[in-house]
Amino acid sequence: CLSSTYYMVDQVTAASILFGSCRMDDFREALQEGDVKGVRAMLNRVGVNSRDEFGMTPLMYVSEAGHLDRARALIDMGADVNARENEGRTPLMFASHVGHVAVVMLLIKKGADVNAVESEKHYTALMLAAMEGQALVVRLLLMAGAIKGMKDKDEKTALEHAREADNSEIVAMLSVTAAAGGRRGRSRRGRGRRRTHRR
Repeated sequence: CLSSTYYMVDQVTAASILFGSCRMDDFREALQEGDVKGVRAMLNRVGVNSRDEFGMTPLMYVSEAGHLDRARALIDMGADVNARENEGRTPLMFASHVGHVAVVMLLIKKGADVNAVESEKHYTALMLAAMEGQALVVRLLLMAGAIKGMKDKDEKTALEHAREADNSEIVAMLSVTAAAGGRRGRSRRGRGRRRTHRR
């Protein structure tokens, strides 16, 4: 395979230049069949963060497919967990969209940006999970610091996407607001005043 330094020569033919005789179709097939030796051999020649014509990296493909062990191996080899494809989507967005919980957990643990925004429609991983009904992924993203109030290009939040998808569980999770926290705070303060009164 040609050196990955030729990637910048021509963005349109980036995949063929990057992979040379190691065609991206061959790489995808090796990933799907679990040909670890074949995958490693290709990656050693072209680089773990090589991209195809869509800007997709190997980690994006295995994240979307839900291959936890392969995702972990790629990250250990230096794969960028915050790489973006041509439309700005990250490995976490791909895993979140299809509900691969274990891969989502791995990516978050390895430093994936939970509030990254894709460039075409300004979706976040939280929005993608919400619109596809991935309740457990939504919960994980919220625990990792995903911002509920972020809006996409159409000014919609993850909550609005969940409502459109008619997913009551996710709507309930995303509907919890600071007001609820304020009520809990007032309740605690009220109990404190009653204890003072008894003394």
